[in-house]
Amino acid sequence: MTTNARCEKQRAAKERWLADPEVLERQRLLGRQRAERQRERKRAAKAEGKITSVAFPAPVAVDPDRVAITTSVSDIRAEIQGWRLEWGRDSDFSREFHRELERSKEYGSKSVDRWMRELDDHVRHGRDILTMLKNVDISPFCRSPTGARDIFFQCMELTHIVLTEVTAISVKLDEYAPPTSNCAVSNARSYTLD
Repeated sequence: MTTNARCEKQRAAKERWLADPEVLERQRLLGRQRAERQRERKRAAKAEGKITSVAFPAPVAVDPDRVAITTSVSDIRAEIQGWRLEWGRDSDFSREFHRELERSKEYGSKSVDRWMRELDDHVRHGRDILTMLKNVDISPFCRSPTGARDIFFQCMELTHIVLTEVTAISVKLDEYAPPTSNCAVSNARSYTLD
């Protein structure tokens, strides 16, 4: 089965899954909870006087509802394999983004909005994975310099993989669905590309 066929099959399964009203309501509830957590983080950062840069977003704490907290590099590697979009090489991300955008536009603006929200969640999940990589416990391997070095190299490789995808998608999201605009009246992200 080719990658495109798998993607289409996965997309169709996701559409069927989201067609269930209970699932859709649960996803909306989770979205509202994520938005509330983000607003709380912004309020706390503002109260503490911390300034967050647009180019370098504030770090996202690991959300135990979304990903399991783990210290095993092999578990994190498996998490990354399930998380990746399979858009090919780094240089192909822009082309694949535009291809997927055109596909979602065929189904209307609500489809585009849903796809942009999924990408936003994908980026947040990627940041959670980066936090997990930052917190990997290497103390069991400190007895052997080669063991500690191996874990370090694995973490750096995985960080590069995740950071590349997170950055590429974040740039496209900021380009096509900026979190704020000159006429924004709320903190909600606007996704419609009509």
